[in-house]
Amino acid sequence: MRTPNLAKRCKRPRAVATDLKVGVRVPLSAPGAQALSQVFTETGQLDAALDISLSSAAALEPRLREDRDGPEEWSVWGALLLTAALAAARDNDLGAAWDYLRRAGRAADRIRADRNDLWTSFGPTNVAIHGISVAVELGDVAETIWRAEQVNTTTLPSELLERRANVLIDLGRGYVQRRDDGGIGCAAVAVGRVAILG
Repeated sequence: MRTPNLAKRCKRPRAVATDLKVGVRVPLSAPGAQALSQVFTETGQLDAALDISLSSAAALEPRLREDRDGPEEWSVWGALLLTAALAAARDNDLGAAWDYLRRAGRAADRIRADRNDLWTSFGPTNVAIHGISVAVELGDVAETIWRAEQVNTTTLPSELLERRANVLIDLGRGYVQRRDDGGIGCAAVAVGRVAILG
């Protein structure tokens, strides 16, 4: 049996969403779509990132409307929207970025816990962390710093050390944008502590 050429499939993001619609266990395909969208975001392929995130989230929505799925499906759906929010922010689409973040927040409200279902790192705290990332990507320094000061990462599962560090890294980026050397130094020291002590 031949496996499909991944490079060709990656050029057609909607093909992944189509796989979600026909899959027996939808959430097993969706985290892959989220990971692929993150790769597209990090490599500057923002249209592809948005396409795969939003089409994959849309493929999950009929199941969510039927209310037959548990927190795993809501976590995957919310994580896809967080990925879309970050891609939209990098594309400087302020309205879309905050809209996707709000929609992801509704999923977090539904599951009401910080979880790591299917390695999505999804829950209320990760939505708050993505709010910091969206603000810093949009260049809104005051919003970045305010959001970073509000978030409490102690509720995250222990395996999500990267999420804790991400708050401090984005806070440091906010201080860089504000040209606040003292803030940059404090954020750097705090990231080091998280890396060493957890």
